[in-house]
Amino acid sequence: MVVGMLEKATSLFKHHRKTTRMLFCPTCSNMLISAMDEETTNNKWTCSICPYQFPMTKQFNTRHKLRRKEVDDVLGGEETWKNVDQTDAECPKCSNLRAFFMQIQIRSADEPMTTFYRCTNAKCANQWVCWRCSAVVSLLRYFSAIAAGVSLGAVYALHFNRRRLEALAIGSYEKHSPLILALLHHLDHPLFWISLDATTAYAVSKLSRPCAAVYMHNPLTLLTTVARSSVSLQNALVLCAVSLAHRGRALPALTFLSLAGALFMYPAALLPPLIMVLLRRECVLGTARLLSIFLATTTAAVSLSRYIAADWTFLSLYTSLVRVDDLTPNTGVFWYLLVEMFEQFKGFFTLVLQLHTVVVTLTNYCTPNTQHSHRPLLAYTFLAGTLAIFKSYPCIGDVGVFVTLLPLFSDLFQHARHPVFVVALTATAAGLLPLFRYLWLRVVTGNANFYYASTLLWTFSNGLVLTELLYAEARRVFVDRTAHEKIDVSKYDIRQV
Repeated sequence: MVVGMLEKATSLFKHHRKTTRMLFCPTCSNMLISAMDEETTNNKWTCSICPYQFPMTKQFNTRHKLRRKEVDDVLGGEETWKNVDQTDAECPKCSNLRAFFMQIQIRSADEPMTTFYRCTNAKCANQWVCWRCSAVVSLLRYFSAIAAGVSLGAVYALHFNRRRLEALAIGSYEKHSPLILALLHHLDHPLFWISLDATTAYAVSKLSRPCAAVYMHNPLTLLTTVARSSVSLQNALVLCAVSLAHRGRALPALTFLSLAGALFMYPAALLPPLIMVLLRRECVLGTARLLSIFLATTTAAVSLSRYIAADWTFLSLYTSLVRVDDLTPNTGVFWYLLVEMFEQFKGFFTLVLQLHTVVVTLTNYCTPNTQHSHRPLLAYTFLAGTLAIFKSYPCIGDVGVFVTLLPLFSDLFQHARHPVFVVALTATAAGLLPLFRYLWLRVVTGNANFYYASTLLWTFSNGLVLTELLYAEARRVFVDRTAHEKIDVSKYDIRQV
């Protein structure tokens, strides 16, 4: 019976004339170069991306004529549509492990490139779009079991050794906003934190499913949630804000971000890229109105804190974040530098360290012609990573925001210089943090230099991730602009001046 089915499939395959045309499926929202199957009987076309079938009529060609011309302008003509390389990619139709890598085609607002693959099996001839990097999917497939084991270990540690996790996920300081204290006083239950993570993952899935998978499988995010750190609430507000902004919902997005800024101060610096995301989604409100909404919601949150606290003493939270009064060891670099600094120079170096965040924020807002201003989600991710590095009191959960958003830029992975080295360095630094802390504070076989070396390596690895991201974007822009000129890109190198 199997042989008969194969013979029937072979006969059907021979009667169909395979063609690859510059067409657009009516059900696909983005512009695609879809491979269609032209049947000689009824002249129907079947999209290889979605299972939609439609007849090839004159009206259909007329409706997509302008979009066809736009893609031709980007590609420089249909002749650039060809097989350029052979790579390891599993075909979703026949499970073939070899496929042709098709040339990058499409340019859009936030995802300017699309990767196409075509199966090398002649009897399959399947062609599909890798709308998110296949490397991310493969990594999630192989590391999902590891993430499940980490989550089980975290649950075990929650019941038997929670204090050490609280010390590891630094962020549960005594000085907090009255809103957080009032909230956690009534909702400090494991189910609240689990539901908070689930809600955040659902909101991120509206932005991108691979991003939601990265968020749920990130061991650092799991440890922060198990420790019941307030950073989980901060990440939830920031990620929900960008997800809502990406869908064009200005009022709830600005409300979430203003609430995060009122509670933790630093997320307020994410306002410029969030406004750029909203403006890219054709928001009817202008920049002035968006700023007024943000200021109004922030004022309401601060007034509610004043009502709960019955005085203005809670404002010391913001001044302590700026002055860095508490020099308790954490995963940042502020505490060690200020401990070793003379008292008369402490204010100057604190100002210099805090200016990093201010300069990067003003650069994103005041220079609209920067290399990543045309991709506001990239600016949002870069600024979130900068805040995670230069916060006064960072913790391991702060990197959860920009790591979660990295799969949005899968087209940049092929332009990175040293991706394997960066991933290995970040994993090594994450492992050294609890190890050196244990040697210093528990076994007392080391000193503060041990732990500071691990935090310095952790900060350097995070900065290297952001540097690779900007380098890959600059190289992508260069390749995209010189594609129609047929310039050998391998002869050029992008350097930071």
